[in-house]
Amino acid sequence: MKILKNLHKKPDNSWLLASTTLATAAMLGSASGAVVVSATEPSTDIITSFNPNGNINSNLFPLTGTAPSPIVGNNNHARGEFFSLPDGTGTGFEITAISIVKSGNQTFSSDTITLFVFEGTETEFTTGTGHTVASSSFYEGTTVTPLYSEAFTVDGLISNDSFVTFVLNTPILVNESSDFGFFLTYDPSLGTNPDRFGYSENQNVGGQRFSITTTAHGGVGTRGMDFYITGTAIPEPSSLALLALGGFAFARRRR
Repeated sequence: MKILKNLHKKPDNSWLLASTTLATAAMLGSASGAVVVSATEPSTDIITSFNPNGNINSNLFPLTGTAPSPIVGNNNHARGEFFSLPDGTGTGFEITAISIVKSGNQTFSSDTITLFVFEGTETEFTTGTGHTVASSSFYEGTTVTPLYSEAFTVDGLISNDSFVTFVLNTPILVNESSDFGFFLTYDPSLGTNPDRFGYSENQNVGGQRFSITTTAHGGVGTRGMDFYITGTAIPEPSSLALLALGGFAFARRRR
């Protein structure tokens, strides 16, 4: 399984293969998760982030022809970001949430943002042929490995510069020292609702933002999404064993 492509370098990590396979199977197509909106920047258990406060407005759009009238939609409809996870202190990471920064004040009513996460590089992603109404998935033509998809309901006023966190129903188990990406789509529930979801980007600071249109999976330009990946490192099996032994010894002392 591609998510574990580096595990051959660590033969004692085979325990992660089974747990990741089961977790990934459970995560794909999962139910709506929680959305947390806050004026406070995420700061706990951040395993990677990118937010130089560029304050450039960008938007997620519904795909042309899929939104309730009179919303038209846009052929350039999905936006996302490539990111890499470092060589951690254990065997991998558990991703529990992804946050972006809101641009503009908008009020929503049972509208949907869908989050997608994959493993792979820009080169593997940009072989894609785009996404249309007739497409079977958002990954046609790519050679990346889809890891996760989850729909989130957005409701009420979300203010400019708010931090919008999508809390995953099931954490994603991923390998360290690997390349990944996430992207988002927006679907309004009513024609009277906002025709787009505004979010914040930055310019000329090494960003890795990409887009998906009806004809291509685009590569990075000069922009980057403001984002935060929340999670924890997964300890080596030996560390887990030591923790268990420590707990057992403590329990014995309390008898």
